[in-house]
Amino acid sequence: MQYIKKVTIAPFLLGIFCVELSSQQGLEEQVSEILVRADQATLDGAWDFSFELRGLPGSKTELAGAIRAAADELGVVGRLTAARSLASLSEDNSLGASILELLQPAIEGSGSEARAAAIGILGNPRLFDADQREQARIILMATMDSDAASPALRLESARSLLTMGTSAEQYRARQALRALLDGEDLTLRNQSALALVAGSELGTELRSWAILERIAGIPSDEGREAAVLIERRGRVESYLQEVDRLSEKMKEDQNIPPFGLDLLQEIVREIRAKHPRATYLNNEELVENSAKSLMRSLDRHSAFFTSDEFQRFYFDLDREYGGIGAYVNFDEDGIFSIVRPIYSGPAYRVGLRSGDRILKVDGWDTKGHDIDEIIGNLKGKPDTQVILQVQRPGTNEIEDVSVMREQIRVPSINLEMLPGQIGYMELVVFASSTGQEMSKAIQELRAQGATSLILDLRNNTGGFLPAARDVVEQFVKGKKLVVYTQGRRADDREDLYTRDGEASAPDMPLAVLINNFSASASEIAAGALQDYERATIVGQRSFGKGSVQGLLSLSTRPHEVYEDENRNGQRDDWEEFEDKNGNHKYDVGPHIKLTVARYHLPSGRSLHKEIDADGKILNEDWGVTPDAEIKMIGVTPKDAFESNELVRLLREKAFTTYVDERIEDYTDLFLELAEADAGSYERYPDFEDYYQSLETSLSRDDLRRWIRYFLREKIPDIRGKIYPGRRALGDFQEDSQLQEAMRILLEEQGGDIRKLPELEGLLELTFDEPKTTAKAKKV
Repeated sequence: MQYIKKVTIAPFLLGIFCVELSSQQGLEEQVSEILVRADQATLDGAWDFSFELRGLPGSKTELAGAIRAAADELGVVGRLTAARSLASLSEDNSLGASILELLQPAIEGSGSEARAAAIGILGNPRLFDADQREQARIILMATMDSDAASPALRLESARSLLTMGTSAEQYRARQALRALLDGEDLTLRNQSALALVAGSELGTELRSWAILERIAGIPSDEGREAAVLIERRGRVESYLQEVDRLSEKMKEDQNIPPFGLDLLQEIVREIRAKHPRATYLNNEELVENSAKSLMRSLDRHSAFFTSDEFQRFYFDLDREYGGIGAYVNFDEDGIFSIVRPIYSGPAYRVGLRSGDRILKVDGWDTKGHDIDEIIGNLKGKPDTQVILQVQRPGTNEIEDVSVMREQIRVPSINLEMLPGQIGYMELVVFASSTGQEMSKAIQELRAQGATSLILDLRNNTGGFLPAARDVVEQFVKGKKLVVYTQGRRADDREDLYTRDGEASAPDMPLAVLINNFSASASEIAAGALQDYERATIVGQRSFGKGSVQGLLSLSTRPHEVYEDENRNGQRDDWEEFEDKNGNHKYDVGPHIKLTVARYHLPSGRSLHKEIDADGKILNEDWGVTPDAEIKMIGVTPKDAFESNELVRLLREKAFTTYVDERIEDYTDLFLELAEADAGSYERYPDFEDYYQSLETSLSRDDLRRWIRYFLREKIPDIRGKIYPGRRALGDFQEDSQLQEAMRILLEEQGGDIRKLPELEGLLELTFDEPKTTAKAKKV
């Protein structure tokens, strides 16, 4: 083979003319000259200058520094070019703050094209740390929901949220994209369809697939992308059809060899022989990725879990372990820290608090290790001691703290007493311990004087099916059907009943809160209580997930053998095991989560939202429809979001600074304000001076609200108990859905929410007409 001397030609291959620069020019001068030219160009033309910047000599760090130094005097287009260049240079989130700052003029400006370009850059989660990603999501959500935003801006915002949003935000983004499918702009409609298909499971977004079928033959970027997606779908569908065909044959002839091994082996050979990253890949990872794609192609709820993924998934449902009792992560400086102690656990009892940095574990330095490895050292057998070297935030003091490990059960229920003698329970997940926790919570609330109850299932996406039964049976007497599952065969039915004698509050007035993110087990519990007319359902229509998933282990990859010392039927972190693969960690083995049936409520109605090939909903009674429908109102400073003023204050930590600087001097007052502040900013110390110092366009009331949100996140370390919900959700002062549930319960008992002094002047409910609709038929 003939070798050719290496020369720098990348910019020419990209079609970009690189100006020959004098060797005496400094890097900052070169960068400044290019960005000035970019600032004078059109937005489309300016992108070429990003390639020109990347072709300059110097390290990535030097180039990034020069770009930041030169960007201050630029206009919107120049700063966009600088931001895009930094994004291309960034290998982690260290440049996130600079990128956000550079994008700000475009985001706040009136130019739709520039705002769309900025929002496109915001959609790259790799560029930002956790706080910056939250700021980016706030901007994206505000833009997507804004009536003033152009359809193109809503498209770009929704597309970005699909890559970096939470599951709830991704759901909203898909709704926004589906709305754009009805528009007259063909380009927007096509791009929306492409975004929906690319970010969804096979078998969903059927209307978008129909649009792709129409444009696949058009000689354009959109047409070519559509053709690629359609071809990929065809390959997966052919594969699944062959799997089904051979599965049927295998029932008749068990000697048929495993399907697809020769095909997969050939593909793996080609990858290992030719792919540039082949040396970094192993066959197990390739097979796992194939299994993930196969399961995702069935429906959006079926999945393949690697051993590590399954252990994390299962922990969310069976939230128990041996350890110190704390939520942990790396802080903004990359130091392993306590996010929040579990207030019933040993870490809190020995004085560890939110923000404390854990530098060493039994003399072992946490620096340079990944989070799973550090957590593995923190966990251990109950009644064993661990010595932590701890640094308090904002100080240089380092101390050794001894913690005795315990069996930790992460709570699935948060509870609070509300005005009017109302007990409030927020159910976070339907875990294996939920029934016991709920019985104990009801007893505790009753002891505090509760005469009625609110069960909050908002944003609860489900969990263990038996836990739904455990919840329902707290409130109904006798043996009652909670739910039945129906498989594909007529005789494939299973019924789940409450157990007689388990009810702890069969006669207490009850309201259940749901919203459009209440799914699966949440819908079963709410729907059954509604069918039996046992509770008033308040909020918004639920998600409509009525499909049953079975968790199946795989005999080809069994779990490693372990010594079950405490005979609880599962491996705990301290128990010995046979490390067959030599990776020094226990492997539970891969599992699949497979859709096997549909849920039906006692009345026979199906919860599942059935959609035909044209996107039409086939069953109008999907999900759970509240007896009292009400949206969250009057709690979100929407104008602040849209002006990005709130984003600025969040970035500058204005709210946390106010709280941190005063909490030691005003602890008792802050405890009172966190509970309820009567909507009065005048009760907050130094409020007016602080408000004036911020030079903000936010109203005083908005500033009060956000200071209180952050106060309620800080106070739990002092009171030893978290507040249910987050920010407005779960706060009786701000949460209109919670207020409506309170009103209904008080009226049932002859009371009036308007007479509660804690809510005087804070109610935004209307009292002109009854809110409740007819309840479901009793069965």
